Amino acid sequence: MAKKIYVTYCSAEKNPIEKEIKAIDRYRSARIDHVRALAKQDKADFMILSGKFGLLLPTDNIPYYDHLLKAFETTRLSKTVARQLKNFKGKSIVMHSHWMDKDINVAPYIETLTDACELAKVPFDLVILDEDVAL
Repeated sequence: MAKKIYVTYCSAEKNPIEKEIKAIDRYRSARIDHVRALAKQDKADFMILSGKFGLLLPTDNIPYYDHLLKAFETTRLSKTVARQLKNFKGKSIVMHSHWMDKDINVAPYIETLTDACELAKVPFDLVILDEDVAL
């Protein structure tokens, strides 16, 4: 079992099918595909941080939704994600993100995961993606 979990945030562009489908099929993002490939290459686990559901495995089924995480929601979601992290003892979280100067909307996602890892006492690292990786 991998010692690290690579995480990236969800995407605004989604598969519009109304029935529940796997998270990896719901989100349409070159960034998500890139981080998933990095995880596979580095033999790390991979998860997606959803502003609505918290941490998702690629195989978790989710319905269609449209929700951008806002700053005022980070405390609530951090607590949810911290509870989810309790299941990952002995692992560390490595968040792959664009920097806020490329997309200001990532700030609440970074804050949520940083705070959740602190609450759950799980090691956290932030990796800033290269400029050529699409949002």
